[in-house]
Amino acid sequence: MVTNYTEDTIKTLEWREHIRRRPGMYIGKLGDGSSSDDGIYVLI
Repeated sequence: MVTNYTEDTIKTLEWREHIRRRPGMYIGKLGDGSSSDDGIYVLI
């Protein structure tokens, strides 16, 4: 399937919405807290 992107298809998100949708971009591996490199430990 080929998708044609134009200026009309690009959306700009508020900074909070961007973090809510893609938290892994900011804190790394999300995980469940069982590993020391899970994002929860990075935040703490």
